[in-house]
Amino acid sequence: MGYCFPALIFLLLLTAILPAVAQQTCPVIRIVPERLPDLNVPRSGHCIFFANGELTVAGGHTTGFVPTPTAEYLAEGEWHQMPMVYSHDNGFAVVMRANSPNGSTLSGDVIIGGGHNEPLGVGQTFTMECYRPATHSFEGFGCLDRRRALANATQLADGRVIISGNNYATDAIIFGGRDVYAKPTDTAWVDRVKGEAFRVPLLEQWRPKYVDQPFSSDACSIGNHTYLLPATDKSGQMGIIMVRDTLFSLLPTASPVPTQNGHDSIYYQGHIAVDTTRQRGYLIGVDSLCTRQYVLAIDYARRPATLTLYEADSIEHATVTTPIVTPDGDLILAGGIPGTNYKPLSTVWLYRFGTEAHMSSGGLPLWPWFVLGAVILAVIAYLIIYIRRRRKVPVAKEVDTTTEAELLQRICDVIEHDQRYLMPRLRLSDIAVELGISTGTLTDCISNLHHCTFAQLVAEYRVRHAQHLLKEDPDIKISVLATASGFTSEPSFYRSFKAVTGISPKKWLAQKPI
Repeated sequence: MGYCFPALIFLLLLTAILPAVAQQTCPVIRIVPERLPDLNVPRSGHCIFFANGELTVAGGHTTGFVPTPTAEYLAEGEWHQMPMVYSHDNGFAVVMRANSPNGSTLSGDVIIGGGHNEPLGVGQTFTMECYRPATHSFEGFGCLDRRRALANATQLADGRVIISGNNYATDAIIFGGRDVYAKPTDTAWVDRVKGEAFRVPLLEQWRPKYVDQPFSSDACSIGNHTYLLPATDKSGQMGIIMVRDTLFSLLPTASPVPTQNGHDSIYYQGHIAVDTTRQRGYLIGVDSLCTRQYVLAIDYARRPATLTLYEADSIEHATVTTPIVTPDGDLILAGGIPGTNYKPLSTVWLYRFGTEAHMSSGGLPLWPWFVLGAVILAVIAYLIIYIRRRRKVPVAKEVDTTTEAELLQRICDVIEHDQRYLMPRLRLSDIAVELGISTGTLTDCISNLHHCTFAQLVAEYRVRHAQHLLKEDPDIKISVLATASGFTSEPSFYRSFKAVTGISPKKWLAQKPI
């Protein structure tokens, strides 16, 4: 009883503290996106929109940071390429909701303008054009009053389009965290198209994140002239600013915006894409090596708003690009950059948030964790008491009548039987139980004679199997090869293959092994 009472008190205290700690943690959910057909042209800095029900990308730059005067729309399972009048790298696009005042632009047409006029993201342009989705054609018309790149545009209620902002130019950004030369600024002043400029104290503490990808203000609007914008404070903490008319406030959230996931730092890019039907916003993030894609979901209608971090680590490349919400509530990332502007991507990923049918949870809801934590603590307390009471009782040594060499052969026979190494969830304990030995004895045997761990031994079998498959079919897809060889993901396959052979699968295949 002397041992139980302190352990019970400790358990009760920890159970009371755990919910408060858990409330400060954003849940992380694994998600596997669906890969759509690749773009014809790898591109970044492009505009993306739905026009006439078709997903469309326009402009941007392609490999080598060269502006591309092309557009593409997705129909019947493939992308169809179209020539544009001009190239708009980091330009703007506005899908018109009503006829223009002079009747020249119809509802559903898209106004596209601005952008860099030279490769490498240099300069701005006067150019404007109209995309007519009904005929899949582009028509140049007029020009801007000033050269612009990285500008923003939106349509007013009377049908007019207002354009603001620029980069490397002399006109003012209405508000933002950078000046007109893309340099950090401490200004908290907000300019208005009509009326006097005014100062916002919140912007002295929270700086709107710089966005270097084209987007429309309508994409981050939650309705009623209200917008969500990502921001950072001086300490680097992320937050979400809500702008309603001329009122600026910080959106209260149930947990801080996560900037770390395990050992990974999360770098958020771009604007918040809003799904007004489901009252949810999405912010895109990547890790430092662009090997993991993160999507932060913001359920802004709740008070405080709830955050959920979705992680995809089985995709070919994580991307920095402008997201778009589909009419079904899913999210699409098309093209973009995996860390360098000189090699844009052509990949297109669909995240099914509308139905959430393709999600796989990375963990249980919060309340089972509390129960599990309480059970674990109770078991630990019991073991401590049991060990202390039994510490004077001698423990019998395991009787081993088999040499280590014979035991290792038996271990390998079990792993090789029916190619059990191809089972993704093969565990050390499974082999130990089958052989009637402890996991410690099995581990020591592999370590002493094979000089590796159980996981490394199994990985060697899987890599040899993958080499055999590569010889039979050199054109096999890596994703298929990894799964067929017993690996749970492409990254783990790559790591194991290189650890065993010293080179990548592609280089190994190039050596044409006999």
